[in-house]
Amino acid sequence: MIKLTPIGIRELRYIVGWSRARMGAAVGVSARTVEGWEKGHHLPGKRAQKLLQKILEGRKNEVHDDSYDDSNENQTDESDDLNPEYVFSTIHTELLLKLAIGAANAQELACKTMASRGLGRNGEWVGFDQAKKEWGIDR
Repeated sequence: MIKLTPIGIRELRYIVGWSRARMGAAVGVSARTVEGWEKGHHLPGKRAQKLLQKILEGRKNEVHDDSYDDSNENQTDESDDLNPEYVFSTIHTELLLKLAIGAANAQELACKTMASRGLGRNGEWVGFDQAKKEWGIDR
């Protein structure tokens, strides 16, 4: 496998004629992640590297996702932090599996997290004790 540099990733994307959103969809990451690769902020993971390698080798049909919808590429991306699909794509597989099979309660985890941040039901700071009350956290 060749090393994919920030410039190489950007050139590859231009060669295949894909937007950052399209390339991200092909390898299972967000457009912002592709932008981060291109700017050298971080490197693609092993799975993404393998898929990028296939694209580089001219086998993009092996990674092409026919379900990709480019109709909203011209719209402004919302922050990845606010995109549930992105957030779940960043969760470790073990936790995601627990959530998927019901072994962990996402709502309970979210309530505990809101309380640990001291945020009330309106999402604003109310203090730790009040947040625990509002979210029904006993401890």
